[in-house]
Amino acid sequence: YKRQGLSELAERVQRHGAKIVAQLNHSGKMAQEDTAAGRPIPVPSPVTPSRSDMFPVLTRAEIGNFIKAAGPDGKGPQYYEMSVEQIAETVAGFAAAANRAQRAGFDGIELHAGHGYLLANFLSPYTNQRSDDYGGCAENRARFLLETIRAVRTATTDNFPIIVRLDAREYRVEGGITPEDCVITARLCEQAGADAIDVSAYGSVSHAIAFTEAPLVHEPGGFIPFATAVKKAVGIPVIGVGRIEPEVAEQHIGAGDFDFLALGRRLLADPELPNKLAAGQDNAIRPCIYCYICVSQIFINKQVCCAVNHSTGREHEGDIIACSSIGKNILVIGGGPGGMEAARLLAEKGHRVSLWEKDRDLG
Repeated sequence: YKRQGLSELAERVQRHGAKIVAQLNHSGKMAQEDTAAGRPIPVPSPVTPSRSDMFPVLTRAEIGNFIKAAGPDGKGPQYYEMSVEQIAETVAGFAAAANRAQRAGFDGIELHAGHGYLLANFLSPYTNQRSDDYGGCAENRARFLLETIRAVRTATTDNFPIIVRLDAREYRVEGGITPEDCVITARLCEQAGADAIDVSAYGSVSHAIAFTEAPLVHEPGGFIPFATAVKKAVGIPVIGVGRIEPEVAEQHIGAGDFDFLALGRRLLADPELPNKLAAGQDNAIRPCIYCYICVSQIFINKQVCCAVNHSTGREHEGDIIACSSIGKNILVIGGGPGGMEAARLLAEKGHRVSLWEKDRDLG
């Protein structure tokens, strides 16, 4: 097996003492690239179209970035209801992917069974209207996921961790996933061989406001009650997520409400956050201001960026910006945000920098 691509990535991550887990996912009805290419998309049941309230608040230029969502014929995504045979093929695909991840040197995998993706579509009583063994009661709706967990366990060694990400609730979805459904599914996942449960949530894509309810919850610690409910129901570790500040996580982990903290937006703002916490440098952490510029770029098919971290999405520029074989004496005139960032980058590269500002305060 050639050591290239993902193998090299795993090796480089582990070189720094970190672990790396591959998240395995079938995007299902959320598969933009399939829509753009005109490929039919698998779903558990026929999809009922819903009108989005997002477009009236977008500019014409912003709407132009959504052109891929219309597909090559302008009619939007095309769906088909999965057969039992196609479900089995997809289960085998997940197992093969997990096997490749282990051979590439990854430390585990996470099955993404949330956020409107294919496995979540089967778990949701709203999107799963099947009448066969894969629809109906919560146990049947979880069957696809449980078969996937067992197949992954068979395709990998016994000590290879399997994490499962679940939605605890579908916001603004009448008849969607409830916290009670999530607890049932979490128990079944544990019985099937899962090693940890990552508790998230989702909301209807028809309502723009739902994105600040889930999965990018704006309420601080908004998903903590969900993680706590799952923790009471299972014996395997539970991962909490959803705008949980480190000091809050420490309190809840100490109280036994969940076992691990997952961070997204805060690591885009400051990738060094874990190292700074470990070194007791909490005051040096660059704060996330929860402005949503990071995810908004994805919606309009642009690369991720961050309002407080110039380097996010531009890490490749680090080796070329402000580089010189010798340190220089540099004067930056103007201490606004741009001047301060220029001075910071130059100083990081070893230059001797002076920053001049005519007003009393910087910024």
